Amino acid sequence: MFENSIPIPEIVPRNNKYNLHKMVEGESFSIDFEPEAVQRLRVAICNYGRRNNKQFVTRKVEEDGDWKLRVWRQV
Repeated sequence: MFENSIPIPEIVPRNNKYNLHKMVEGESFSIDFEPEAVQRLRVAICNYGRRNNKQFVTRKVEEDGDWKLRVWRQV
């Protein structure tokens, strides 16, 4: 039988590991600089940006004496 008043659920992005879909322009986050993790993140960012027409910038930075990879959502 048919039912009324049941809301349609929101679309959940496939790649939800880094929550790139939640970033607004100017926001950033960092991860520990481990070569395998950095490579996976850069590939995920590149693919997500290409599919969704968004731009990101990554830089290796030193924070509190440790090397990190910082990711910014670009304007």
